Amino acid sequence: MTALLAMHVHAHHGDRSLQYGPTLGNQLDVARRIVERRISGVNLEVDNYAKFPQGLQFLVSTCARKMRVDMNSGTGRATVRYVKPTPDDGEIEVVFQDDAPR
Repeated sequence: MTALLAMHVHAHHGDRSLQYGPTLGNQLDVARRIVERRISGVNLEVDNYAKFPQGLQFLVSTCARKMRVDMNSGTGRATVRYVKPTPDDGEIEVVFQDDAPR
């Protein structure tokens, strides 16, 4: 049973439940991309982050500290959303608006 669960989580990049959500690697990649572009505002279309935005805030602040980026000088907006419409695939992505600095 554990092996089947591990295979499912790997194949579906986590899930959309409040118990698990997207994989940590996927979440860290999204946070890193937000920090690289110094995004000041993020629209959350991911259920877990809509209910618990502090999860993404923590990852972004941790990445910013590690990368030595001052997020207070950030501009631009982005949306964090699910990659696929499949209801059991937890993979997320960040989509930047055109005015976000590169």
